[in-house]
Formats: sequence, C-alpha cells, structure tokens
Amino acid sequence: MVSMDSSQGIQINASSDELSELGKCLLQSEDMYMTLLTICFNSLSWKDTINCQRSASVLCWTLLKQVLGCNLLPEAVTWLYSSVLKGLQMHGQHEGCNAALTQLALLIYESLRPRYAELRFIMNQIPDIHVEALEQFDQKTIQSTVSKAGEKKKKEQFKRLIAGTVGVWLLFFTLFTLSPVHIILHVI
Repeated sequence: MVSMDSSQGIQINASSDELSELGKCLLQSEDMYMTLLTICFNSLSWKDTINCQRSASVLCWTLLKQVLGCNLLPEAVTWLYSSVLKGLQMHGQHEGCNAALTQLALLIYESLRPRYAELRFIMNQIPDIHVEALEQFDQKTIQSTVSKAGEKKKKEQFKRLIAGTVGVWLLFFTLFTLSPVHIILHVI
C-alpha cells in the first residue's frame, strides 16, 4: 500500500499529538500499520453505525495522514476512498455518520486528488453527479486556494457532489473491491 525503503519502516508524523507512544510504536511496523489501516477503513461499512461514526471521525484520518507523504499505490487510494463511499452508502442516512464520512471523504479527496487522478474517476461514477460542478470543485482542490471563509461553502458543495452515494448501491463499488490483503501484499 505504501512505497518505502524496508529499513526505514513507516515514516510517521513525529509531531502528532493524536497518537500515544504505543500508537507511534505500532506504526513503526509496516505490517501492523497496514492491518490497522485496513481494519479501520473496512469498519466503515460494517452494520454498526456507532463504530462507523467513531472510525470515520477519529481513527481513519488519524492513521491515513501519517503516510500522506509516502507513495501510496493508486489501487490502495482507490480502495480507501471507495471504502468511505461504501460507508456513506450504508450509513449516510444517519446524520452523525453522514457528517463524519463526508468530512473524511473531503479530507482524503483534498489531500490525495492532486496526486491521484483515480479519485476523479471514482467521483464520476457517483449517480446523479453534476460533471460541471465536479470539474469546478476539482480545479479548486488542485489549486488549493480556498480561504477560511470559503471552507463552509466548499464542504457544502462537496456534500452535494457525493449525495448520490447515500443509501444507493453503487456499481463502482464492485469495480474497486480488491481485497485489502491483496493490496497490502503488493507493495511497490
């Protein structure tokens, strides 16, 4: 899922106050880190709304942002983002889950879209998406020039873009359902 020199381990954000010493220690092992990341993103589509909301609002982004500077495989990025959208499909009708999953999807899209065009392909697969609105949002994301005042507007625009995922079984989920184990075993 991550490309790195095997002697280095995971390059974690050392200044992060979100992780305990145990958490930072666990992230030094690539196998353990990938297992934690896989479990967290898989849990977004479990039939447990409380777990989904907690994973989306606390765990997933905390773990993922530790490796944003690494070279993630495009298949892994696709799987991670699709996992969030699967969670929205399953739990999006619950206000708390919807807010947490939408925020997570936005964070992932903003952080990884400039390097991974695959995210745009996934967004194009969402039912009833307005291609022109997606194009405008995509350009703003790549340019990354949104002010604090425009942050709320950006969140609302993104929420409208992904609204087609809520409660609808999406064909693209079947296209991107590689096993997380399959992705992990194919590290560059």
